Amino acid sequence: MAAWLICIAALFLLQLFSRSIHRFWGYRFPWRISSAALLAWALGATFPMSGGFGLADDLLVALAITRVLLWFGLELLPRWRLLPHSPKILRDLLFVLISGLLVVVTLQQRAKVDLLGIVTTSAVLTAIIGLAAQEPLKDLLGGLSLQLEQVLREGDWIEVGGLIGQVQSISWRDTQLRCVDGSKLVMPNARVTASDLRNFSGYGPHANRIFVGLDYSLPPGQAKELLLLLAHQHPLVLSDPAPVVRLAGFDDSAIRYEWLVWQASYGNSLGITQRSTRTTVVCPGSPRPKHPLSHPRRTP
Repeated sequence: MAAWLICIAALFLLQLFSRSIHRFWGYRFPWRISSAALLAWALGATFPMSGGFGLADDLLVALAITRVLLWFGLELLPRWRLLPHSPKILRDLLFVLISGLLVVVTLQQRAKVDLLGIVTTSAVLTAIIGLAAQEPLKDLLGGLSLQLEQVLREGDWIEVGGLIGQVQSISWRDTQLRCVDGSKLVMPNARVTASDLRNFSGYGPHANRIFVGLDYSLPPGQAKELLLLLAHQHPLVLSDPAPVVRLAGFDDSAIRYEWLVWQASYGNSLGITQRSTRTTVVCPGSPRPKHPLSHPRRTP
C-alpha cells in the first residue's frame, strides 16, 4: 500500500513539474516513460515474488533516464543556446540505439538472455533482418542527410518530384507535406533525396511571377502604372525589393505583361493570384468593363 501511495504522489509531482515547464517555458518534459517506470516499480513492490515486474522496472528506469538525459542535453540546452541545435531524427536515433543497448545488457544480466548470440548464430534470421532493413535504412539515412545538411526544415515550402507543398514533419522514415490544395503528401526520405528539390523558404523574399493580359485599348504606360499600383496596394507585397512590370509579348486579343512581385514567404504568394483574379479594370473609352486578369499564369 505504501508503494502505491508513493507512486501516486510521484506521478502527481511529475505531472505538476511537466505542466509547469510547459506553461512557463513552453518545453515538453518526457513524462510518459518515467510514469511507466513508476507504475512498474509499484507493481514490483506489490508482487515481490514475480520477477517480471522487477525486470520491467529495470528496463523502464533505464529508458526513462536515457530519455530525460537526451531531452536535457539535446533539446533543453540548445533552446538555451548553450549547445547547437540537433535534428529530431538524430535525437530519436540516439534514443533507439542507446535504449536497444540497455535492453540487451539488462536482459543478459537479469534474465540471462543473450540476444546478440541468438541473432548472430541464426543465419536465416540475420538474412531476413538484413533484407527487411534495406528500404528503412535508406529512408533513415535520407532523413539524416536532409536534417544534418539543413536542406529543408519544418515549415519550408518546397517542390519535389513536380509537387509543391509545405513541410509538416520529417521523421526517420518519411517527409510529410501539406500541398497547396490542402491534401497531405507522405513521401519516403529516400525518394526525397533522390529527386530534384527546390526550397522556396529560408533564403530571403520570394519572387512571384505572374503573366497577365490587358486590352489593346489600354496604353502600355498606363497598364504598367496600374499593375504597379495594384502591387503597392496589396498587403502581402513587399516594397523592397520593388515590384517590376515588363512587356512580355503581343497576343491576338491582349498585350501580355510580366508582373514580378515579392513576398516575405512562398506561402504569401498563394494569395496574390487569388486577389488579382478579382480585379476589374475599366479602360478609357471602353463601353464595358474589362476583366484582363481573368487568366493569370504564375510560375514559382
